[in-house]
Amino acid sequence: MASINGGKDVCCGPAFDAIACKTSMSLATRATSVFQVVGGIASILTIPMIGRAADIYGRKPLFVLTFLCSEVPALALVGVTHFNFSVYVYFATSMLLQMVPALSLFLLWINDCTAPEDRIKISARFEAFKSMEGIFVPLMVKVINGELTVSLIAYLRLLEMMIALCCLKESFQPRSTRARHALSQTWKAVKDVWRDVPRLCSFKATRSIFLLGFFATGTGLATISILFPFCKARFGVSRQTFSLLLIIQTASNAVVQFCITPRLKRWGLRCIFATGLACGAANLLAFMLSPSFSVLLGLATVAGFGSMGGPAFQTLMMDFVDSAATSETERGALLATLLALQNLFVVLMPPLYQAIFSVFVSPSMYGGRLMALPMAFGVFCQFVCILVLLRLSPEFGSSSRVLCNVSVNDMELPEVDEKKAGNLYSKTDLLKAVSEFFNDALPRMGFQEDHFWTNIRIMLCIICCSFGCYAQFVLKFPKDRIYIGVCVAGYFLFSAMVALIDMFVIKTSVMCLKVGGETVFVDVTMLPFSQDMEIGLRKRIGPKKKAEVSYKTSVGRYFDSDGYLGQEEILAEFSKLVKKFEKEHSKEAAEKKKEK
Repeated sequence: MASINGGKDVCCGPAFDAIACKTSMSLATRATSVFQVVGGIASILTIPMIGRAADIYGRKPLFVLTFLCSEVPALALVGVTHFNFSVYVYFATSMLLQMVPALSLFLLWINDCTAPEDRIKISARFEAFKSMEGIFVPLMVKVINGELTVSLIAYLRLLEMMIALCCLKESFQPRSTRARHALSQTWKAVKDVWRDVPRLCSFKATRSIFLLGFFATGTGLATISILFPFCKARFGVSRQTFSLLLIIQTASNAVVQFCITPRLKRWGLRCIFATGLACGAANLLAFMLSPSFSVLLGLATVAGFGSMGGPAFQTLMMDFVDSAATSETERGALLATLLALQNLFVVLMPPLYQAIFSVFVSPSMYGGRLMALPMAFGVFCQFVCILVLLRLSPEFGSSSRVLCNVSVNDMELPEVDEKKAGNLYSKTDLLKAVSEFFNDALPRMGFQEDHFWTNIRIMLCIICCSFGCYAQFVLKFPKDRIYIGVCVAGYFLFSAMVALIDMFVIKTSVMCLKVGGETVFVDVTMLPFSQDMEIGLRKRIGPKKKAEVSYKTSVGRYFDSDGYLGQEEILAEFSKLVKKFEKEHSKEAAEKKKEK
């Protein structure tokens, strides 16, 4: 701020000016976003070149290069602080950190040195140790003079380079030491990006998980990039005060990353990834609605849970590189291609958020009262990522066994408790008994459940309760009447979404299964004042969509006079419906293929 405003920090201290602060924050975020976009576009070309060079020269020389490049922005910051260089010199040199990232080399080194089952542990420890720098640097800012801190950061970068040069062992045998050989591979490395993109996108599950991971990573970094401008514009915090928040947040991140490994065997990569996304969305929502900076400090103690998905996604990328690379000398280029694609999201999304923030923080936009909208958009994006991840097959990225397809001819009644209707004349009791039987028996028979719409419904209910609890226990009337109105509107909006899902999607279904590769709802319906029960399989959603196959008969066929459900009878009818559905589905698929 001081560099932009002629040496005066208008966001804190004696020169504080709320309007000038918001104007300066708008200018700073716009300038940062422009340089990040330029660096990101260049990194799409340079990252594959780094990966190709690592396959030729080995990993260690490239490590030294990355740490050397990280020293340049630190020296530029020293020039800005001590020698009155333009702050745009620092912005320009910061592009080197994007063009020559150390992350790709660290992942390559982990891939070379560890077994697949140990990668999540090493990746988590790498993130934890990386967080220690995030604790050390803000701590220096907090306790030491700002100009001296900048010099210490420059020395720290130099120390990192010396450690890499002297202590880091080579994990990959170099193929060549000739610079001409590496330069001849430059164009090939650039072409590898376009050659490998169709290859990476050839499998639907792989394509989905990578796009999901890239988008989630970009969203997380984008919201972090506007956290300091948000706190400075809303609470007027200084750099020293904000550093305390960073210390707490990164310490929480380090603790969580050290604790992630014991949960792997029980949760699996997919569950860890989803949990990290959910915690990240909750953190953003809490930060956005925080009434004071002191509350933010308390929330930062649990902010590390939002970073759980990072090591899981890195492990997925390394596992994919092992399985997709045709030779050991191709792993660097392939992993670099993945990271180049990820860098598209990592680089383009923060400037997008910063541009949005610069618009809404401006005094001309309702006095800057809408500055929290970019964070609200981040919560929405994380929520979408969770829904997409839950939509993927459970065995993808999981340590659990792969579920097998069930053959209808092999259906046998599993051992389940007898189900009894308390009142034979109560439609509710009859439907409850049938629902309990299907939910107990079908998963034990090997049918794979699909919880996508159920999870959406649960999350919408959680959001409704969050709006209600926040309005009830945090906000005060009449001081916060605008925010109370927003919470009430949000509660009824998401409640309406739950009602629409119940009306047009769930309907009368008792569970959702995978049958013949299709998501199918098992509908059990009884009309009022009727003795007939209809069981159907439905794959379409909508107000007028009915079950594709169904069977209706008297409820007395399934229940005896004492109210006990005849499990063999109802399972036999269900088996016939599954056979009929699979037959019609295969016929429909053949017709579509013939039309193409």
